[in-house]
Order: sequence, then structure tokens, then C-alpha cells
Amino acid sequence: MSPSGAHAMIFNLLQGSELSSQRAYTVARLPSDFDRADEPHIIDALTDMGYTSQSNDYFQDDSGHRSLYISRKSEAWAGFCPLVTDKGNLWKRLVQAATSPEFVFPEYFFIQGEKISSFSEDAQKLKSQMISVFEWKKLLTELCDHPVDSDSFVFFINKDDVGKKYELNTILGIESIESIISPQESLDVVKYLAGKLEDKDAHHDERRSVMRSTLAEFLDGSSSKIFLNIINKSKRFEAKYRELYDLYIRRFSINKVLNELETKSLEYTGKVNELLASGQARALTIPGAVVAVGALYRTASFLNSLLILLAVWLIKELTVTANQVHRETFEFLQSQVESSFKKYLKIDEDEDVKDSARGNLETLIILIGKAKDRLDKIDKWSRWMCWGAVVYMVLVYIFNGK
Repeated sequence: MSPSGAHAMIFNLLQGSELSSQRAYTVARLPSDFDRADEPHIIDALTDMGYTSQSNDYFQDDSGHRSLYISRKSEAWAGFCPLVTDKGNLWKRLVQAATSPEFVFPEYFFIQGEKISSFSEDAQKLKSQMISVFEWKKLLTELCDHPVDSDSFVFFINKDDVGKKYELNTILGIESIESIISPQESLDVVKYLAGKLEDKDAHHDERRSVMRSTLAEFLDGSSSKIFLNIINKSKRFEAKYRELYDLYIRRFSINKVLNELETKSLEYTGKVNELLASGQARALTIPGAVVAVGALYRTASFLNSLLILLAVWLIKELTVTANQVHRETFEFLQSQVESSFKKYLKIDEDEDVKDSARGNLETLIILIGKAKDRLDKIDKWSRWMCWGAVVYMVLVYIFNGK
């Protein structure tokens, strides 16, 4: 007989009998129409359920009625004894069994006091409520900094840049277990969250941190039933976790964009400085030209003086022409800067991106404008130098009679 068939047979028999407890035995006073020919089949069913009692007193006659005696001692069963006196006793035994790493929630059980078995809808709801509690405790074990014991957890969570210690006690009585409103929903949520922690990708630590921050939102309360509130508000817990994680992802993306903006800003700044340095290097030829003009005074030949003036004029023309090329390059660079940074101003996700893009754009445009002003000054200096050389030569020839 299959395990489910064996359990169904015994549980149906118990539901149709008058039940009582004698020491560690469940005594089922069988109905008057019970057929003793079924006794071997009942014994086989108990064996298939994992009943290992060596007693031959399965059945006894009590005051003219046939009674079935089933031991609830742990040594009489190969595994978890499915018979419990009441819901509280079931929960107590499950909590004890859950301390073992090999613990698996029993598939079959029969609650003697209410005469309900794991096949009934009420028992299935109770099962979901209990499993939900165990799964939440398992999740808290993964999230906590220090498990005091199987029922108490300590968390050190940073909130608003301040570290705070939280202590959470998860001991629940059967009344609290039965007050879990939507056990299947809570179970689905905790399995979803546990799955996120099991995923060991690059964002595992971030998801755990976000989940702990979500938990802190619930631990800030002063209620003595915080753990029960977390379970009953599991959907809200999930929604808060998703919200915080989405904020983290968006913040991560925004930081990436901000870094990109900073890189572009440095790149364009480097180009501006490079072009300006090239123009300033050419400006260094002006002092050399001035020295050449000074040599006019010592030049006896008029043709040599004209040659020096020609050289000074050529230096001026080369400087002005080169600066004009740089000026056109600055115009093109400015259009590139405006096109590159203005696209970030269209991003709606966060004002930080817009502020950074706007600030970098304004700074670069000002920098380009100042660079063009410096080129204009270099052009003026070169022109003054050229005309100054002409005036100087004329004065030298007038006053020296050359």
C-alpha cells in the first residue's frame, strides 16, 4: 500500500472512531460495525506509515468495544510521528524537529483533538501557515549578523548613515500561527526573497543589503508582534524591497552616467588645453621677433632691415593664421560639446544627471570662450609687434641719419 493510501486509511478510521489518550497512546474506540477481519490490513497500513512498535496489543476489547491502540512515542515510529493530540502539540513538536538540519515538514499528520488530517483543507491552511513561519525564520538566518539561537536574531543595519542594532524574537504560539491571514501569499513572497539571496551573481551582496534595509523599516516598530506583522504584511515587504532595489539599480545607472559625464568633461577640457597650449607656443616667437627688431639698430644695410621686417611680418601672419585655425576648431569643439551634453538634459530619471550635464556644459563653453579670447590677445600682440618694428625702424633711420 502506498504511503498516502495507508495514511488515508488510518486517518479515516480515526475520524470515525471515538478518540482518547492514555499515557503516550492514542486510543480509538472503533465503531460497533467494525469488521475484525480488517485488523490485518490496518496493521499493514500502520507499518507502511512507519509504525515500528513491537507490541502485539494493537487491538483490545474495552467494555464490549474493540479499540485500537497506537503509540505516539518517537521510538515507535521510523521518522516523524503523524499523530498529535492538538495543534499546539503539533507546533511544539515541529519546532523541536526543526532544529535538525535534516528537518522536512511532514507531509501527513492527524490532529486528534479536532479530528482533522493533513488531507483536509483546514489542515492544509495550517500547514501553509507553519511552513511560512519556518521559511521566514530561514530567511532571517541568512540576513542576520548574529543568530542568538534558532528563535532570536541580531541585526546591525546602517540607516541614514547611522548604525543601529535590532533584535528580533521569532517565537510564536499556535494562536499567532493561526492568525496568519494569507499563508500561501506569505509563502510565495518568502520563497521569492530566498531565491534572490540564492542567486550568487555580482549583485548578490547588494540585494542582501537592500533586503536588510527593507527589514529595518519593519523592525523600527515597537510592537511585540513584529515577526508576525512581517509575515502578515509580506506583500508590503516584497513591494518595499522591489522599490528600494529599483532605486539602487537606478542610482547605479545614474552614477554610471555621471561618471560618463565627468569623463567627457575631462576629455573636452584636455582638447581645449591642448589647442590653447599650441597657440601659446607660437606666441613665444613674438619675443624672438622683438629681439630681431632690436637688432635693426645695429644693422647698417637697408636691405637687411627690410629682410628682418619681412621675417617679423611672416611670424605675425603665421601666428594669426594658426590662431584662426584653432579658433575654427574651438567653434567645432563647442558644437560637439553642446550636442554631447544636451542629450543628458533630456534624461528624466534624476535631477543629478541634469545638474551635472548643465554644469559641465556651461563650464566647457566658458573655457572655450576664454581660450578664444586668449587667441585674440595673441593676434593683437603679433600685430603690435609687427607695426612696432616698422615704427622703430623708421625712427632709427630718422634719428641716426640712416
